[in-house]
Amino acid sequence: FYERDFWCRNKGIGNEIEETPLQVYVTAAGVSSSREYVEKNVNPDRVVINEITPFTPFEAEGYRFIPLRADHDQTAGAVFFIIEHGEKTLLYANDTGYFPDETWTYLAKYGRRFDMVSFDCTGMLLDNYRHGHMGLTVNREVEERLRSLSLVDDRTLLYVNHFSHNGLATHE
Repeated sequence: FYERDFWCRNKGIGNEIEETPLQVYVTAAGVSSSREYVEKNVNPDRVVINEITPFTPFEAEGYRFIPLRADHDQTAGAVFFIIEHGEKTLLYANDTGYFPDETWTYLAKYGRRFDMVSFDCTGMLLDNYRHGHMGLTVNREVEERLRSLSLVDDRTLLYVNHFSHNGLATHE
């Protein structure tokens, strides 16, 4: 990317550019390190750090995001997201292992079917890869639990991604 294209949105005609800062959303555990990084490496006028809290919805760019506590780096306050846009819902469950109990409690009360779920599958073929990331076996466990809560059904699109060499799979 050219820096101008990355940091700015072209909202004008021709060469007229209206610069808008990049909005970054981070939990309290990562706010100070994120701000420090921006101050040292980027023009601070081009990046806005927004603090978010697990289980507290927020709006951005016409979407509603609900951060859910992840099983990942706890010192960083890791989260993954429910993303809503109109009537559509996405559970974007990457960079997490099997969901923590408080996330399952929130999901049990959520009550809205997901149109799509994206599962972390970094540990692809590792049978019980369940902390920090998930493997296929744990993806299936999460899917079954989501089905039991009526959050996933046969109309829900289910995807696995975030594959890594850590999954011990080869191209063959």
